Amino acid sequence: RDGELHPGDDPTAVQWQFIPVGPIEDNTFFIRNKKYQSYLDAGHSNYYLHCSDWKLGLGRADDLMKMWVVKRTAERNAFWIVSKGKGKFLDTHGVADGYVVGQAQLWGDGVNPGSYPWNLQWKLVAA
Repeated sequence: RDGELHPGDDPTAVQWQFIPVGPIEDNTFFIRNKKYQSYLDAGHSNYYLHCSDWKLGLGRADDLMKMWVVKRTAERNAFWIVSKGKGKFLDTHGVADGYVVGQAQLWGDGVNPGSYPWNLQWKLVAA
């Protein structure tokens, strides 16, 4: 949306559930949209994301593309989210004042946040 807490007519469409992968994978989650029950998936492109109707526990080869590592930044309540399968940051691609960017993308190497680390930071807010 616009970076503000205005969820629109159906708040569940912009809510995401973080489901822990398991005790061995520290800070690693499947991220599922609450309304559509589909998973954030880094699968078929190096840059663009999609949601898939994949079911947990099937053990498919592309499971890594649906796993996301959440890393704490130095900022309070700010996190980097990195695709386990692609090794890239989930990137807001920047939001200029007064503009809305319509799509998050994958960027970088998942380690070095580059010159604009704030474009890679996500604030997680309880619904």
